[in-house]
Amino acid sequence: MLSAQTDRFDPEILLKLAKYDLDTESAQIYLFLLENQSKSALEISRALKISRTKVYRILDKLVEKKFLVHEVQAAGLRFLAESPERLNVILHERALVLSQLQHQQGALIKELKQLGGKYHSVQSEVRYYTGLDGLKQLTYNSLSAKKQLLIYELNQDMSKFVNYDFAENVRQELLEHQTTVFQLTNLTKILPHTEVTELIKKFWKVRHVSETEFQIKFEVLIYNHVYALYTYDRGEAFGIEIHNPYLAEMQRQLFRFVWKRAQIMKVTDSRGGAELKP
Repeated sequence: MLSAQTDRFDPEILLKLAKYDLDTESAQIYLFLLENQSKSALEISRALKISRTKVYRILDKLVEKKFLVHEVQAAGLRFLAESPERLNVILHERALVLSQLQHQQGALIKELKQLGGKYHSVQSEVRYYTGLDGLKQLTYNSLSAKKQLLIYELNQDMSKFVNYDFAENVRQELLEHQTTVFQLTNLTKILPHTEVTELIKKFWKVRHVSETEFQIKFEVLIYNHVYALYTYDRGEAFGIEIHNPYLAEMQRQLFRFVWKRAQIMKVTDSRGGAELKP
């Protein structure tokens, strides 16, 4: 429980400062010094009911992070809070680091893939995904598809199990990669579901297969050397991604076999609306 002294700190401010790598006690000390100017470690310890040993450790870290400065006075070492403008400096530094990471990411991923290929010659790999974040990762992985992505679609569209913005970002990247999506579904009508209209116009092909002939029970993705299937039912999300060139090719042949016998659906709306015409 917080003491009467620390209880006055706004919890929302403490949460926001946590995003700048300040834990609760570090943030409390920083706010205390903002309010009270120059204080000794002993005064801080007594005011905030934190042991002096711990206060010294926290002060050292805050000085290192440039949230505090210290000065030597006749009465000993005292600490002062830096201006809140320090947060702008931190944000700028993080933006620079992010920019560098984004710039280097492509080359780094390429190097890591080469390293992985050098030391791992196994052709088969199985990856398991759980939860909605797992399904997002599985879906995101399909953006590596070269030219074609084959889909058995169980639902209206991927927004059934991921949020709309994420789904739109995936569709936008498929468009930028010029990946043609071949989609099989048991549905006889698909409602408009996207604003990425160029993907629908140029790179989306959809056909209907009757449930009596081929019932789709799982969402399936086939691309490159990957065969992936996943499901989201009653709040439970689970997926499997199998990396094997022979399995992927066999599943690709089965997909084409069904595709040839499926009925073409008429695209009725550039936002992804389609229906089976009699």
